[in-house]
Order: sequence, then C-alpha cells, then structure tokens
Amino acid sequence: MRFNSPAPFKSGKLVLGKYRKLDLMIFAAGIISTFFFMYVYLSALEGRSAVVIVLLALPAGIGYMLIQPYGIYHNWLEYLHVLFLFNRTRKEWVSAGEYQNTGGSSIDEEVKL
Repeated sequence: MRFNSPAPFKSGKLVLGKYRKLDLMIFAAGIISTFFFMYVYLSALEGRSAVVIVLLALPAGIGYMLIQPYGIYHNWLEYLHVLFLFNRTRKEWVSAGEYQNTGGSSIDEEVKL
C-alpha cells in the first residue's frame, strides 16, 4: 500500500492530518444544502420520489468525492484545479526534437559551401 502525503502533512496545517479548511467548507456546504433541500422536499412539498431524493443527495456526494485522496495530488479538488490551470495557461507546445531558428537567419545561410 502506498501513501502519498502532501507537503504540509507533518507541520500540522491540515485538519485531522488529512483535510484542508477549504475541503471541509466544500463538504459542509454540500451536506448542509443536501439536508436543507431534502427537508423542504420531504416536509413542505410532501414528495416521495426516490429519483428526486437521489438527485438531492448529489451535492453531498460530489463534495465527498472531491475531498477523496488522489495519487500525487492532495485530493480530486486539487487535481481538477491543477488541470484547469494547465489548460487555461498552456499557449503552445513545442516538440522536444523540433528545430527552432531563433537567430534570425536560416539554416541555408549558416552553411556556406
């Protein structure tokens, strides 16, 4: 079993040694919104549809999945954040074997026979 710990793991910056404060706020918001919407649906609207109840449980489920550990990243939320930043800031890709003429002259001018 392999366990990858984030950089501030030993310095006590994580709650319970595992969660950042942002992770707990996202999870708490999902739990609170799920309970609120289920309360409104089950009491005020007197609904009994299982499909709607499962859909109302999605915020808590999504929040739970986002704070689960994922490989070398801290969790899925951190992975998706890094992926978003990479896709947003990546402008061009230059292959490692491609020649770039940055000197202002062409190869034909550099080689004199």
